[in-house]
Amino acid sequence: MERRAAEVATDVMLRFLMAVGTLSGDDAAALGGPDFAATPRTTGHPGHRSVTITGDAFEFVQDFRGLEVLPHKGTLIGRDNGREVRTPYDDCVLIMPSRRLVKGQTAVRLGRYAE
Repeated sequence: MERRAAEVATDVMLRFLMAVGTLSGDDAAALGGPDFAATPRTTGHPGHRSVTITGDAFEFVQDFRGLEVLPHKGTLIGRDNGREVRTPYDDCVLIMPSRRLVKGQTAVRLGRYAE
């Protein structure tokens, strides 16, 4: 387990309690970890796309884990039965690349960070 996992989990829980109105920002900040005050970047929905697997042999070209930002439109990210799958825009964020690459399922979602 990563060293900071408990800290991150606590910060997530505190942000949730703030979002539902049961904890004030000041009280949460006093309990949060060292990065609690940082503003996390969020992915925006405009331009959000899903890559659905159409063939029986989908493979990523790298071991993508998620939230990688690929700076250039047209970057190769995978192959679906030999068909190249590329990023549709600059600064493309890979969201939740799947480990179960099955025909008809989503291989990865593509997004962008909100400005």
